[in-house]
Amino acid sequence: MGSYRGMNLGDEVVLWPSERLFIGREEECQALRDWLAQKLAPTFVIGLHGIGGIGKSTLLLRFFQIARDAGALTAWLDARTVDNTAQSFLSALPSVFHSTTLASQLTAQHAVLAIDNYDEIYGLDAWLREVLLPSWPSHNLLVVLASRQSILSRWRLDPGWQRRAIDLPLKPFTLAEIRQWQANVSRTPTQEIPAETLYEQTRGLPLALALSLETPSIPDTTGLPALWNDLDEHSPSRDAIDILALTLVAPWNFIQEILHRPVSLAEYQSLSQLAFVRRTPQGLTLHDLVRHYWYEHLRTKRPEHFTQLRDKIFRRFVHDCRVGTPTSGTFMSQQFFWLFRDVFGITTPYANLRALLDQFEPTPFRREDTEWLLNVSRLWQRESLPVSAEDAQGFLYEVMTRFPELLRILRRQDTGRPVAYMMSIWLTPATADLMRAYHPAFTDALLDALHLSQENLGQSNTTYHLTAGVDPTQHDYPRDELMGIVIRDAFGLMAGNRNLVMAQVPALQQFLQTFGYHATTFHSGDAILYELDLRQLPFARWIVPVLARLSHSALIRRTDITSAEVKAAYEHLHDHSFHLADDSVFSADAGPIWRRGLKDLLEPPFIAPLTAQDAQVLHWVYVERHTDPISAMKRFAFSRASFYRHLRSALEHVTEVVQKTF
Repeated sequence: MGSYRGMNLGDEVVLWPSERLFIGREEECQALRDWLAQKLAPTFVIGLHGIGGIGKSTLLLRFFQIARDAGALTAWLDARTVDNTAQSFLSALPSVFHSTTLASQLTAQHAVLAIDNYDEIYGLDAWLREVLLPSWPSHNLLVVLASRQSILSRWRLDPGWQRRAIDLPLKPFTLAEIRQWQANVSRTPTQEIPAETLYEQTRGLPLALALSLETPSIPDTTGLPALWNDLDEHSPSRDAIDILALTLVAPWNFIQEILHRPVSLAEYQSLSQLAFVRRTPQGLTLHDLVRHYWYEHLRTKRPEHFTQLRDKIFRRFVHDCRVGTPTSGTFMSQQFFWLFRDVFGITTPYANLRALLDQFEPTPFRREDTEWLLNVSRLWQRESLPVSAEDAQGFLYEVMTRFPELLRILRRQDTGRPVAYMMSIWLTPATADLMRAYHPAFTDALLDALHLSQENLGQSNTTYHLTAGVDPTQHDYPRDELMGIVIRDAFGLMAGNRNLVMAQVPALQQFLQTFGYHATTFHSGDAILYELDLRQLPFARWIVPVLARLSHSALIRRTDITSAEVKAAYEHLHDHSFHLADDSVFSADAGPIWRRGLKDLLEPPFIAPLTAQDAQVLHWVYVERHTDPISAMKRFAFSRASFYRHLRSALEHVTEVVQKTF
């Protein structure tokens, strides 16, 4: 399968929104055309923002189309495919956008960089504002950012950017715009529905209007069941849509591989022209609201199909991680977490990761959150930075003022009210200086334990998850479920980073160990520093055991695992019809996961005490299925007795690994 970073369908990379369906936003589109017409146009940053279904990505694509038609240099980034590191961001850009070549290009040409889902890389906001964009030309460059929340507050406070940062909130369509939209569409019965009725039922949301073209009923803002029922019965592309529901984005060849059949260009284009499907340089993607609904419908109404399809996609993702497909670690982590969003069945006193509370959304920090966050943070236990309560408030206020991108706020989608937060410090010389100002001895000791200095901090890709909390005044939802959403959001951003947490509470320590964190030798009082280093560890080697531990019917039923039981599991790696006994150490219905997990243990890097020779012997016998001891003796230059001794030793070693990994 090709990379998720792009796909080639002739010269066309993005399928633009249909002319007949795109309405409104004429003032903004004309402003872009006027900017492109200037010989020496000033550089601007535009922030498109609004609720789900309001048309952010559609307008972003239209801007991209206008710029491309005008002959401008163009680049499109889906921020979900980019790690929260400067290196990852730069590697995702076309070479022409690198600073060394861009200046010469923009003497005679304009350039437009469009970034969708910018919320996902908001941690890079300060770097983009203060480092990258100032290194680019101050003319003929336009950067357009699409996000759920307004993210330009810091830009508009910056003297260098305040006149060059344009905030563009998107609002629902007016009644007049709906009438214009009806005039543009040629399909009935939508044309025959009074505009006033459409306006009342859809509340002017572009997504709801677009869905009315795909189903004979009038969809309101939550009327997705009618869409499903119609397509479930009539759509020839339903199986492909099922794949899109279980992935964040799927390229053409990925869809073909999962379906096990060719998908013609005509079929692919027909699928991409559905009102709730977008085609981006990374592939096809469902609108977020439709994806949520479709996933849950598959999971609850067609569970057998759902399980089989998920296993196919899971094996493809694991393969991509193993062979080193040039895909962002963060993107792959988000793909895995979406694919198994229902599997997080762990419930501890600290967090319930199974909670699927879609009415909440993790967002960047807003200035109006200041008083709320200061009040909630008074409950901060502060073992992660041992300072007084007064100093803790001062530290937090400085983070809100100087580094707001380090804060994630969980808020209700309907009211925007904040209910929980997380503060994760990206360790750089500047943030280390801030920590040092409040507790120099602790900060220096921490950096020494991590072998970090002021010189190498900026390249360490180290994130210190400092604190998280839930508003104690809200009583509508359990604390552990809200904390689970906050932590799931943080997990989606961990790939490619070294992740650190100070933990004193036993429930938190157990929680961290479940996810592969290990205790370091660094202590502060009774708190222990836990580390999960995903900078070099292949993502699949981390996620498979985690999924095993968290699946509804756990991969491992008992902790007293014997080498005989592990041997039995290896002997049935290839027998997909085999069902383990109910009292087996391995659960039967987690078969695809434990089979994949046991195979992955035999791939480097190996977990002690398993050695490379152990893995080779086990792979030869159980994966490649060489049962003849004579061939094994030739392969490894062992005597018959030595071969069986090595095999027994390898099984004992891998059993130890299973015990502590699964």
